[in-house]
Amino acid sequence: FTRLPQKKRTWILFLTAFLLYNLGAAVLVSGGRAFAGDEPYYLLTTDSLYQDLDINLSDQYGEGDHVHFYPPELYPNVRLRAYARFGHKGEGYIWPINQPGVSVLILPWYALSQLCKGRILIFLIRSSLTLWAALLGVQAYLLFMQFWKNEKLSLLLWLLYSFTVPVFFFAFHIYPAVPITLFSVYIFRKATGPDPPTRLEYALCGFLLALFPFFGLKYNMIFWPLLLIAGYYFIRSHKAGSRILLFIAFPLAGLAAYYLYVYVLYGTFNPIAIYEGVLTPDKIQNFQDVMRDTPLMLRIDSFLDYFLDQRDGLLLYSPWYLFALAGFIEMFRRARGTLVAFALLAGPFLFNYAFFAHRQGSSPQGRVLTPLSWMAAVAIGYFLLHNRKRMYTCLLYTSPSPRDQRP
Repeated sequence: FTRLPQKKRTWILFLTAFLLYNLGAAVLVSGGRAFAGDEPYYLLTTDSLYQDLDINLSDQYGEGDHVHFYPPELYPNVRLRAYARFGHKGEGYIWPINQPGVSVLILPWYALSQLCKGRILIFLIRSSLTLWAALLGVQAYLLFMQFWKNEKLSLLLWLLYSFTVPVFFFAFHIYPAVPITLFSVYIFRKATGPDPPTRLEYALCGFLLALFPFFGLKYNMIFWPLLLIAGYYFIRSHKAGSRILLFIAFPLAGLAAYYLYVYVLYGTFNPIAIYEGVLTPDKIQNFQDVMRDTPLMLRIDSFLDYFLDQRDGLLLYSPWYLFALAGFIEMFRRARGTLVAFALLAGPFLFNYAFFAHRQGSSPQGRVLTPLSWMAAVAIGYFLLHNRKRMYTCLLYTSPSPRDQRP
């Protein structure tokens, strides 16, 4: 395998992951599982795009269009509670709380699914993000190779990263975590790579970054650090010159488009309206009161739960990520610039989540940490490369796998 050209190797890795992810989706569907958590609401937006070419959900809720992805012959008693807000134009305008990015992304698979029935319909929808998850694995593999030029280490990390919690289960669930992680890895790889990006690659990195707010307001906490870090590397390492405008123009235009989008829906530029609906003085005051009165210990507890909670804590379901802690120590010794970049990328997103004391609902484990997981995988690579104590390496290889865990 290592003697093959890199392009063939990446194709093999992509196809292997793609097939296994689809197999996972088939197993999940054959077990009678349809959609849960936020998934039905992303799909309701997709249905509106497919049926009406808009994201106004008034028809979807009024006509019970969830039957288009919950086949009545399999799920006759399903009812969806409203998870949306009225727009400023009145009751005929109901807008989704979940941002439409992932709904647009899965639209081709959704359109194909409407030609089918029963479990085949559910499988086609369920597998709609497996392509993007397989691409994430390839980009992670190329990033590992970029760091160390070590084929065996990169393949091992690809295997562990692609087929454990959280990436494996998110590969066939309808959430924005995988696309955002894919975009982040690609942008970081191009910014820190040894080869100067082409003009097309500058523009592509900017375009992908511009999409972040449309996948979720919380991803603004990754958008700004990634914009600054990638811009720094492009200018300092690649001497981008005027080509940096190709990168910067798209995110700034995307951000302006996002605020215009919020204004059109709710008559305000305040993005909190996405969650609260049309803002009134009472709603603003209530939001401020909740933020002020949330106990500090609850915020700290939420932060620790992302790692240690038995319901969704990442380290309990993928113990191999514990070795990232040792890897970060190695990075402090050998790659401080990269470690600082990782801290700037992960810190605002993670602490913003903890500040609002958010916890994930029904979803695969490790949802909060999924967009940051690739940085932990890089840290584990540093641990494996520089660790000289066999006992620690054996512990990593024998850490429990997720084979007996259900998403």
